[in-house]
Formats: sequence, structure tokens, C-alpha cells
Amino acid sequence: MRRVVSAVAVFTCLAATGCGSPKTTTVNVAGSQRTLSLVITGPSGSLDAEVEQLKGAVASGGATATTLDGDQHAGASLCQTDVSDSTGTYHIAVYTDSTDVPASLCADMKSAVDKGTG
Repeated sequence: MRRVVSAVAVFTCLAATGCGSPKTTTVNVAGSQRTLSLVITGPSGSLDAEVEQLKGAVASGGATATTLDGDQHAGASLCQTDVSDSTGTYHIAVYTDSTDVPASLCADMKSAVDKGTG
């Protein structure tokens, strides 16, 4: 799970340099014991490339990731967070079908991104 948090943090940090009109993409991440849906909305200029980087990071952690256009999440809402810098605001909503994923996941992601861009 920590690798997924780190991968999402890296993605969000990198995506914060993008530009363009808003776009929403769902990244479904499946590991051996749980599934997460990350619905990410941000500038379209760099979102697709950054999603591909996220998928690579997830794969290196032993999970799989698939992308879908728009909000096509699975599971119940877990948490949401926004990450902003001078180039835009990125909203991440996390959904899961697992009961053992901590609700602090979004705060952990935001903290990791803030440390990485500070």
C-alpha cells in the first residue's frame, strides 16, 4: 500500500506542472488484497503522460493499473484531496472495495506531495 501512496504522490507532484483545460481520468489500481480507484481531475495538457508514469510506478510495486476516461470509479468513497501549485489544481478522489484501507490515505498523499514540491 505504501508503494501505491508513493506512486500517487509522485504522479500528483509531476502532474502539477501540466496545463490545459480540466480532464478527469480514473486509474484503477489492483493489488493482491485490495483495489483502489483514483479519480484524478486536472489540466489536460499533461494528465495522460503522467497517468502512464503512475501506471509504471504501480507496476514496479507489484500491482496493476488500468485507466478509463472520466469518472468510472469502483467501490465506496474513501477520501479526497486537492493539490495545487502555480500551474493548477489537481483533485484526487479515492474509492475502494476494501475495508482495511486507512481513511488517512489522502492526507498521506498530500503530505508526500507537499514534501516533494516544497
